[in-house]
Amino acid sequence: MNNANPTMYNRSTCSAYLTVSAPVQLLSGTGAYKGITGTVTLHAENAALLPRTKNGACNGNGNPVRSYITISGSGTVKLG
Repeated sequence: MNNANPTMYNRSTCSAYLTVSAPVQLLSGTGAYKGITGTVTLHAENAALLPRTKNGACNGNGNPVRSYITISGSGTVKLG
């Protein structure tokens, strides 16, 4: 997500929304998930309010003032 470009960016509210998806390979695991294998596709969505500079412009390089992230995934896995 650090290198993703926003899907939607609103300069008047300094808000941004972005989505990313990527396959993730599961290897080994620990505890109850020891021996897990498989691949899942993770999908993340992030909505954020960005800070403003002293002159009122949006600071797209600053840390978000507020942020909401959801992550979901689906795929095929095997245990043990």
